[in-house]
Amino acid sequence: MPVTGILPGLTSSDADEFESALMKFVDSRDLPLYKMMAYHLGWVDQNGEPEIVTNQDRSHGHIVLATAKAAGGDNQGTMPYAVAVELLHNFILVHEDVQNANTERNNRASIWWSWGPAQAINAGDGIHAMARISIFEQRKSSGVSANPRLISMALETLDNATLEVCEGEYLDISYQERAAVNIEDVLTVARKRGAVLGCAAKLGGIAAQPLKTYSIH
Repeated sequence: MPVTGILPGLTSSDADEFESALMKFVDSRDLPLYKMMAYHLGWVDQNGEPEIVTNQDRSHGHIVLATAKAAGGDNQGTMPYAVAVELLHNFILVHEDVQNANTERNNRASIWWSWGPAQAINAGDGIHAMARISIFEQRKSSGVSANPRLISMALETLDNATLEVCEGEYLDISYQERAAVNIEDVLTVARKRGAVLGCAAKLGGIAAQPLKTYSIH
């Protein structure tokens, strides 16, 4: 198993199932662009040849699964949301590497350092699009989970988290130009940059209890 750390309530089998689902979703498309994504996610080398990188952090996707399990859900109905959140997190990482000129990610050359900033932005934007597309995979589920209204709620949750992270990045950069920053400013940035974690927990709840969620909203 190439990932590190398994959240309480999840097993190594859960982690393996998630990794397989994530890999299958990204590998479903065959342009070299998706090999760049696979490289970033730790499955291939720069030439697109299989190379599993150990100690990959998949905590964001795992939070979705763990939250759903705690609320009585199962992996099958939750997996599209878990994949979506993990991809959203990695979209942010790719763009942060460009923004901060990080030459390495997980002890390997970052995407922008390997392919240039323009292609890294393409890959990051593509990962973001894939995250949104994964939400729509829920249409293949049976029962109320496939309800368009619930899928719309999940997509709104994902997009709101993305926007909050962008707001946090904007504030973080703007504060660097200020002579003084107070503690509330710092906490605001921290809350916004942590929005993906909140998104993960919320989507786990939606996946686990769609009937309750639907009746409330």
